[in-house]
Amino acid sequence: MVDDEQLHQLHEISGEEFLFCDRCGQPIERSAAHLIERDQSQEAEAVEDVWLCTNCQHAIETGEVEVVIGSELLEPE
Repeated sequence: MVDDEQLHQLHEISGEEFLFCDRCGQPIERSAAHLIERDQSQEAEAVEDVWLCTNCQHAIETGEVEVVIGSELLEPE
């Protein structure tokens, strides 16, 4: 898969672990990513945690964009 290859190449170059922002798809260092953990105890269906880059996290916090995960609107903290 191309995405996995890209993450592996970035890891080989920098030594950092990378993942993709779940909103915009940009590769980001795991250490710089913002994790939004979902409380699955109240969900009828499994919802995965969400990883965001700094720009997407900022856009959500400022209300610039709204994000719906499952049936839940992600509210700024």
